[in-house]
Amino acid sequence: MFRMGNTFSEVELRPVSQNGKMGYCDGEGMIVIQPLYDEACPYIDGLAQIKVGQKWGFIDSRGKVVIFPQFEEVSEFSEGMACFRINDKWGYINLSGKTVIEPQFEAAANFFWGIAFVQKNDIHEFIDRQGNPISESEFHQAITNLISNFFKSND
Repeated sequence: MFRMGNTFSEVELRPVSQNGKMGYCDGEGMIVIQPLYDEACPYIDGLAQIKVGQKWGFIDSRGKVVIFPQFEEVSEFSEGMACFRINDKWGYINLSGKTVIEPQFEAAANFFWGIAFVQKNDIHEFIDRQGNPISESEFHQAITNLISNFFKSND
């Protein structure tokens, strides 16, 4: 799995370890989500990746499991979608945990500006949010939009 771009946590909770388990504390160090998880990651798009045993899922900022731990591996959410691996193939889920692109890739990156980099049958390509390969001209348009928006945001 690859990650493109910088992300940040908008939820003011940080992973914390206690007695070999992970939970979350607030900005003052108070534990607000009890350490129940084998691994815990920062919040992105309002959800945090958690690992229970050998499976990954997601919790919300109240500690409620919103996507049951069922995946071999997951990425953080980006543009409302996250990569997941199951049976050694990568696919994509949305914020409610619904599979939006079936697992079919040997490798997958997060979406960035509406496109994601994947590998399927040893071929590397970019796909759109429906899982369709994008053409070279669509790729160049996405890069042009990225550069244009970058310079607008730095004005």
